[in-house]
Amino acid sequence: MRAEYIIKQANQIASFYESLPNQDQADRDFVSHIRRFWDPRMRRDLIRIISGPQQLSVRPMVLRVVMSAPDEILGQAQADSTAAD
Repeated sequence: MRAEYIIKQANQIASFYESLPNQDQADRDFVSHIRRFWDPRMRRDLIRIISGPQQLSVRPMVLRVVMSAPDEILGQAQADSTAAD
């Protein structure tokens, strides 16, 4: 259930940013939004869900950004502490 909720939220955010004309800026804005408004646990779960075997309906932007910039989504301090786990 939590995976579906997180993907639903990420997809809704992506649907807004996908409408922007500059894809690179849209990707950066998506990451910025996730980092500002999502709890670190949700950000870690998003990365784990996207990287895992679950077959959920994920918007292309979510997949692209999460796979290419997981450290940016986590934030530097979060990425360092996750690597230590």
